Amino acid sequence: MGLIASRGIELEDSYRSFSEKERQILSSLFEKLATTNEHGVMKVEIGPLRDHVSWLLPEPIINRFFKEMDNIQQGRRVLKNPLPNGHVGRVAFFISMSHVFKQGRQEKAHVFYLLTADSDQVVTNVEVEDLCKILLDCYVTALKKTSKGAKWKLQTSPEANHRFAKNAIKDLLGSKVDPSCVASEEFLPWFNKFPLIEKLFLATMRASFIDVDSLVHEGPHGLVEGCEETIVHVQYDRPHIMMPCKFDVDFSKIDPLLDVPSIVLINHYLPVSLQHQWRLLFSTQIHGESFNSFIHQITNQGPVLIVVQDTAGHVFGGFASMSWSIKSHFVGDSHCFLFSAKPTMGVYQPTGYNENYMYLNRGMQTLPNGLGMGGQMNYYGLWLDDDFGTGHSRGQPSCTTYGSPPLAAEEDFKIDKLEAWGVGVPPENELEKKSVLDTEVEAKAFLEVMGKTIHSEGYREPETD
Repeated sequence: MGLIASRGIELEDSYRSFSEKERQILSSLFEKLATTNEHGVMKVEIGPLRDHVSWLLPEPIINRFFKEMDNIQQGRRVLKNPLPNGHVGRVAFFISMSHVFKQGRQEKAHVFYLLTADSDQVVTNVEVEDLCKILLDCYVTALKKTSKGAKWKLQTSPEANHRFAKNAIKDLLGSKVDPSCVASEEFLPWFNKFPLIEKLFLATMRASFIDVDSLVHEGPHGLVEGCEETIVHVQYDRPHIMMPCKFDVDFSKIDPLLDVPSIVLINHYLPVSLQHQWRLLFSTQIHGESFNSFIHQITNQGPVLIVVQDTAGHVFGGFASMSWSIKSHFVGDSHCFLFSAKPTMGVYQPTGYNENYMYLNRGMQTLPNGLGMGGQMNYYGLWLDDDFGTGHSRGQPSCTTYGSPPLAAEEDFKIDKLEAWGVGVPPENELEKKSVLDTEVEAKAFLEVMGKTIHSEGYREPETD
């Protein structure tokens, strides 16, 4: 009776860890996959499980996950109703699902480790990289199955998956040579350093066993009616949602510079309140090659992500955490970062060495005219000249502000394509409340350079409560 009661408590604990909707889904799944033995005990075998998830997960991953479920079952046998090897009962089924979806990072890291290779093999970073690539490919497949993702003109490729996995594995390898053996206890510190892998694992397993549409579902991180543009948005748990649930863009008009792995990586480093929505502000494919048009489209738009492709095919850019506006000095804060997407993938966050985060100026004879991020005047981590078409990415061995290497194929590069994306909820349109000097940003910047006091700053209609 004590063992039976203990099993009942385990089932109850794992069962309660899920929401009511999730319980219904998993209970229905168990009953769909299970058959009854001669003792009247329902059990799941690998065949039905494989048939259910083979549309997404490759067979070796299915086999390894079922083996872990079977191990849990073997450790929880009841002599009155024994289940032989290869048969998983309801308790082990729910505990296995709880380890993946609801338990702590340590349990998830353990399951991830078990999926890297068969238990009699030595696990190396090569197997871990392979699993990262497999999960990313599965994730993209699942995205295309969702009602929203099916409409997005977003792709991946073996090369993009490889770049993502190489970037992810850096924190696991540390100072080790490549290839190296990896012990199971090294996976938890890796998940702590690079939690995006945990999210990728969770999202792929969720698509396999719970609900594929939840990968971009609006409910878990917004109001019941959908992805509402309110502060309530950031108060919801969204650990399995890695892509923005809204792309305000006509995909029939552009071929985006960023693929799914790049978007997943960059979105992960954005402040949580900005991750749910991307809106296209500027694209050379739509707006042409004009610095005036570029600046007009990105100023006073809130946080902006700039993506550049040079004529050699390198893709890189930067995130500006504040609205762009013409200034005679650097602005921004420590949420800004630079990134590379191709041919290598990486995100470069502030070093703390200086605060030269973002700079935009034009029409000045004594100051650089263009858009820059990081470094210093005329020696930027990322620079776009105001004549449009040229720029530079300097910093040997790295940019002082962001610690980034040169991002372009050459230090001085030519622009092939350029995009700018506003992220998060768009700011309110306050132009009607602004004075002339708010909209004539060049005039205001000129006065700042001259050291003049802007007396008309206070001459505007009083704000009402």
